[in-house]
Amino acid sequence: MKITKRQLRRTIRRTLAEAGMPSSVIKHKQRLADMSDEELAEKHGWKTEEELKTMAWRHGYGRMSPHYLNRVNKGKQR
Repeated sequence: MKITKRQLRRTIRRTLAEAGMPSSVIKHKQRLADMSDEELAEKHGWKTEEELKTMAWRHGYGRMSPHYLNRVNKGKQR
């Protein structure tokens, strides 16, 4: 299997972003990444907008990122 330059750059960026994170946070982030939007909405749909944005920030998506909020809302719509 040949790895493209784009895939390599993405892997390097992700690794560098996760370098300062505790392993428990990385594991939680990976578990959420493996979930479908519907599963995420079922498991974390009760959280407030602020809590979801804070969780995304802890996982390296940027301060007050709507990453998980968008996924939860998408999962609730289906």
